[in-house]
Amino acid sequence: MLWLTTIIRHARPQCDTEPCANPTVPQLLILFSSLTLMALGASGIRSCTLAFTADQIYNPENPQNERTMKSFFNWYYLSVAISVTISMAFIVYIQVKAGWVVGFGISMGIVSLSAIMFFLGTSIY
Repeated sequence: MLWLTTIIRHARPQCDTEPCANPTVPQLLILFSSLTLMALGASGIRSCTLAFTADQIYNPENPQNERTMKSFFNWYYLSVAISVTISMAFIVYIQVKAGWVVGFGISMGIVSLSAIMFFLGTSIY
């Protein structure tokens, strides 16, 4: 575990004095590879979530199907709007006031909670 702490500590440029040191090539490599992995992961799931979920709840034999689908899309877009609002206001405020570590820690906790909820629900999925 010590090696992970060392890598994380050296992943950002030294900023003991003003102006801060420029990032090294390995630091830039870590940054850009992390951003690339996040973009690939987000694009792989976000583009499919709506279609996959709608496909699972679509039941043409149900007389309430149209109402169910409309309700699903309304709730889906409402939850997306609320999550974006929370992340852009609440999490950024926390990061400014308490620091980036706390802000990212809260985000990590929320993602971990959603993963746990997903895995707990896989038996009925």
